[in-house]
Amino acid sequence: MKIISLDVMNVGIVLAYVVSSYRPGDMPPIIESLSEKYADPIPQAVIITGIVIGFSVLTLLVVLSVSLMERTGKSDVKILERMMKE
Repeated sequence: MKIISLDVMNVGIVLAYVVSSYRPGDMPPIIESLSEKYADPIPQAVIITGIVIGFSVLTLLVVLSVSLMERTGKSDVKILERMMKE
């Protein structure tokens, strides 16, 4: 549940940036024309990078949790946290 919550938070942050940066009438910066207004490509690249990093962190957490579960034989988070404190 903690891993899923982290992923939901990551998706929420990306969605908040996408919604806040939307401007009606702007077009993607693909066609070169001086008469049109185009969106800035830098924030788009930053958001894509954030999505990739979020997916990488999610994958790493899933692999580490499966590895921890295989080593200890336990899948309950409360028991694992208690074992870590001891």
